[in-house]
Amino acid sequence: MTLLTLLLACAGAPAPEPQPAAAASTAAQQAPPPPTSLADGVVIWLAPGTHHDSKVELVCMGDAPYRERFDLSQGRVGFPGVPEGADCTVYFKGGAPAQFAPVRRGQVLRCNIVGTTATCEDST
Repeated sequence: MTLLTLLLACAGAPAPEPQPAAAASTAAQQAPPPPTSLADGVVIWLAPGTHHDSKVELVCMGDAPYRERFDLSQGRVGFPGVPEGADCTVYFKGGAPAQFAPVRRGQVLRCNIVGTTATCEDST
């Protein structure tokens, strides 16, 4: 018996209905895998063994500025909604700072980082 049930019993009030335990769904426990391509965005893949395993930030200048930072998942990250024609730079966080430019909407970049130098190839 809970304290609330005892207090309600003493006061002559009915005990509250027990609430079912919230069942954790499998989908809520596991994040979906990051995309492999985005028509309206950019996907960044990091080469195996690359030690920037924290976050990636994409910054775009132009008429519609864009700035997003996401965690890497399974060695890749997707940036949806990148403005058409924007000049962008990708910044790798979580190790020695590295960056790569130019990045454009619709690209799928496979990147390798050595020291503070990022080299990326478009695989679209």
